[in-house]
Amino acid sequence: MRIQIDKIKKYKMEDLTQHGRESAVMVPLIPDPQDETGYSILFEVRANGIRQGGEICFPGGMVEAGETGEEAAAREVREELLLEENAVEILASLVEQEGPSGRLVKSYIGIIPDYKMTYSEDEVSRVFTLPLSWLLKEEGKKVNVTYSMDQNDDFPYDLIPAGRDYPFSKYKRSFYFYETKEGVIWGITGEILHEFIEYIKNSNS
Repeated sequence: MRIQIDKIKKYKMEDLTQHGRESAVMVPLIPDPQDETGYSILFEVRANGIRQGGEICFPGGMVEAGETGEEAAAREVREELLLEENAVEILASLVEQEGPSGRLVKSYIGIIPDYKMTYSEDEVSRVFTLPLSWLLKEEGKKVNVTYSMDQNDDFPYDLIPAGRDYPFSKYKRSFYFYETKEGVIWGITGEILHEFIEYIKNSNS
């Protein structure tokens, strides 16, 4: 294969989304006049027949070819919650996270001004809301974990410096657990929720 410099220049990291390397989710604000903040946060419980069924999550999914993360998040919200084209407004973006499979997860804050608790039963078993005021006061349980490489028996230690004593990097990560009346929020959803809470606190301080 002869390398073509022009193609190297034109290729962008965004093109990796064509290969399913990125996901996008939205933290949905729902107007709630009964809460002191004026809002609640919407969560989904994934349908039992799909991957990670029964888990609490935010609406979202894969970024398709030609889409931005923001466009993908809005589309997935509309599809999963059975909303019209202009029913969702993206307000801000949060820090990108790395999902458990290594996929990049882009997250956004959005608002659904007139939501009727509708959802697609193909992807969602139920939805619920939590008052934003409660979430802002809830610290959640933080658990720090360390990932390390687990080499197979046939790993060629003889080909690398120091062999079995090579100082492989370890990857540290914090998990956040929020115990609610609807179930436990954790994993990537817990991380995004924590990031969202910190964003709201800092932007309104």
